[in-house]
Amino acid sequence: MKYLPLAVAAVAIYASASAAQTGRTSEPGRRSAMREIPDASKFTISNATTGAPNKKGWYHHVVNVVDTPEGLVCVYRRTDAHTSILGDIMVARSTDGGRTWTDHKSVAYADVWNEGGIWVAPQLSRLKDGRLVIICDFGRRTAKEDHPMLSQWQKPDRGMSNHLFWSRDNGKTWDGPHKIDDVGGEPGYIIELSDGTLMYTRTESRETDKIWNPPLPWGGNYYRNGAVVSTDGGRTWERRSSISDDPLQGDCEVGLVELAPGKLLAVTRIGFGNAQFGQPSRFIYSDDGGHTWGRHTLSPIYGQRTAVHKLRSGKLLVTYRNWWGTPGSYALVFDAGEKLPYQPTSFIWDEGRTTIKDGAMTINTAEGPESGVIFGLYPAQAPDSRVEFEAELRVESADVNGVHISAGCDVKIEPRRISLHGRASDGFEIDATQWRKYRIVRESGMIEIYVDGELKLKKPTTGLETRLVRFGNRQTSGWSTSLHRPDGLKRIIGERANVTLGEASVSQRPVSATGEPLGAPANVTFGNASVSHWRSLAVKVENKNDHSIDWQWSARDGFPDQFRRDRIVRLDRTGSRSPGDSGYSSWTERPDGTVVIVDYTNGNPAAPVPFARAYLTTEDFLTGQALTGGR
Repeated sequence: MKYLPLAVAAVAIYASASAAQTGRTSEPGRRSAMREIPDASKFTISNATTGAPNKKGWYHHVVNVVDTPEGLVCVYRRTDAHTSILGDIMVARSTDGGRTWTDHKSVAYADVWNEGGIWVAPQLSRLKDGRLVIICDFGRRTAKEDHPMLSQWQKPDRGMSNHLFWSRDNGKTWDGPHKIDDVGGEPGYIIELSDGTLMYTRTESRETDKIWNPPLPWGGNYYRNGAVVSTDGGRTWERRSSISDDPLQGDCEVGLVELAPGKLLAVTRIGFGNAQFGQPSRFIYSDDGGHTWGRHTLSPIYGQRTAVHKLRSGKLLVTYRNWWGTPGSYALVFDAGEKLPYQPTSFIWDEGRTTIKDGAMTINTAEGPESGVIFGLYPAQAPDSRVEFEAELRVESADVNGVHISAGCDVKIEPRRISLHGRASDGFEIDATQWRKYRIVRESGMIEIYVDGELKLKKPTTGLETRLVRFGNRQTSGWSTSLHRPDGLKRIIGERANVTLGEASVSQRPVSATGEPLGAPANVTFGNASVSHWRSLAVKVENKNDHSIDWQWSARDGFPDQFRRDRIVRLDRTGSRSPGDSGYSSWTERPDGTVVIVDYTNGNPAAPVPFARAYLTTEDFLTGQALTGGR
């Protein structure tokens, strides 16, 4: 088969993509839907079932790629389940630019019976001298243990460590493992600085008493992140500095890029509560080669396991698993000096559920997560955090979880009544089908609700406090992180609600006394049918010991998450709507301008287990230039 040059093929594919992929606009100049990599540009790396320890097939996880003079080399983990008891670090090769992948080989295998643990998350890099290096954490566990959280896994009674594998022949043979520490901790890919220093990021767990109502199963544990370096080509390693040490962030799985000699950018994953409360990834900068880290800002992405590198143009491309929000793998191109805005996150599976017309955004939702709409803002980190939420809206119809505003205390808005969720008697009758201006203030242990300037409700918030600051549907449950069968073969991540799995049911999802989900939240809603119209919002969250926000929005600006729709590209949908079934991506740019991105995904509709996939695209495609000729 003869292939078009990638840059030409990408334009042709992009121009013929469906409206859902290219992003129709509900008003001129504004996209109403994200752009997405077309199916014709997606290629399977591996979905092997032969030899798998269960009927569903091998579970693929954590995919990395580099370009070499002999073609692309890909590394991925092939295992029995997301929370595994056995698995291989696998290597594959492509000589046709990522369309087909062959020579799948195991670099290392481990299981709980023979090696006493498992390989966790391999990361691949290519150094300037042509050497390839895999760094991977090894975690000790048994078949009878729950798959532990990192905060538990790093403790001495279990324990983790990091190991290196080296290749000097473009990935055909490998030397290792070489143990380099007794920490482990979700190591990031290794980068080579302009002075020859090798560096990667490492997450370490610590205990704290500075968290209000600490989310389980982490409890009083949090994550800090450090920069680890080698100045002798990878023979010895030492911890150079702390990139972040903040109990209310828990920065982890940090991606690194050198912007200029000695100037570094770290793009973090929020580990606090698995980012379920609405904190975006942070950008953290160093001006001295990673010896110290200073300025940090809120980014517009909600990324997990971020991979950020320079394109040949000098722009940066970051790929990541999106969470909290609509699950899937995403990509963003931006300038290193660009001042990126803070933006809310959103869970919107069907972009047609939000439209803008005549100066108002309409949210039209139906039963089930695929028909829900939730926008999330920065959380209120303590009961004394002040939250002020102003909204101009009207409600046509609303089921029990249809229209809610959470301002650190959840307020339910029905066509004829407004009340506090969890204390239904605290409410008042009103015609909410008319345009109204609402002002909700949570402050000093009280919540006040004003309608058109008139105080309508003032009540204590005791027992109703929540970190969540959101609007739209109300998310009604989370999922437990500790439902694992002793044999380790039971998957819970990605299973739908109310599906019984062996002796435990995913529908048995614990919540805290204040209604917050324990562990990571699932995209599960019920009673969320609604039709509401929104003209404007103004939200302030004032945290004493964390970031604060002062955010305004009007329908004239587009959608509340307009940056996502305009600038971010979705690689693939996660058909199970569970974030654990996708992500942990990597990318490289080839000499012909092809950008090859890899990740694991279960696709849409969802496959029984995730598989490894490659996406072939270009910088112009990712920025929209291939279709528009410029923005």
